[in-house]
Amino acid sequence: MSEFTPYQIQPHLRRRYDAISRKLAVNASSIDAWRFWHAELLAKLKELTGYATMVRTDLNPQITEERQFDGYIRQRIQISTEPDVVMPFYVLIPTSASGPFPAVLTPHGHSSGGKYAVVNERINDAVAKTIDDHNYDYGV
Repeated sequence: MSEFTPYQIQPHLRRRYDAISRKLAVNASSIDAWRFWHAELLAKLKELTGYATMVRTDLNPQITEERQFDGYIRQRIQISTEPDVVMPFYVLIPTSASGPFPAVLTPHGHSSGGKYAVVNERINDAVAKTIDDHNYDYGV
């Protein structure tokens, strides 16, 4: 049997990274230069993510559900991100201490129950299994 050689992509990626100019690498020697770089970087990120093309609208926040749990209150909130586009999300508010509290974002994937698993909302057996097997209710 041949000797096992683990696949290593790191050296390859390092060579590619070094070979390709980082067009937006920060190289500022003054606060004004940094501000210029920051504005340029932010504009590029907005372009690449599509943010620059979004149509502004009022947020129109609405609490659509509120439930009490041991140690926290969970609110389901929705906001408008563009005209006719609604984004739902959960906010968990501790009840064991007094605020104000810092916001902690807990991004989720799009499998294994998404936002439901993160807030321990066991919408079906598959999501409950994900929560139990992978400790996926990390938002709580």
